[in-house]
Amino acid sequence: MNHRCYTANVRVEFNSTGPGEASTLDGVAMEEIAEGDELCIDYLGFSYQEVKPSEGQQQEGEEGGGEEGTSLQRVPFEERQHMLKESYGFVCQCPLCKAGK
Repeated sequence: MNHRCYTANVRVEFNSTGPGEASTLDGVAMEEIAEGDELCIDYLGFSYQEVKPSEGQQQEGEEGGGEEGTSLQRVPFEERQHMLKESYGFVCQCPLCKAGK
């Protein structure tokens, strides 16, 4: 699976039944995936972080969040690039990063 900083179409879930027991790693589709589509996850697992809006308004780069009164704000471009380079050895070229956002 490849990385994308946004619109990951797969969420990975680690399932363990306990110490010494077999574990599984399941991929869960986040949207409809057509045959031949690239499977993408967010390697960092936090390209978006939940925040409380300061004025109750969403800023550019934010989406509705899970908890009422919160939104999801993108982790800054430079921070994502640094973490991916340090942890995975590559510079992200997803559409969001190509746009420098």
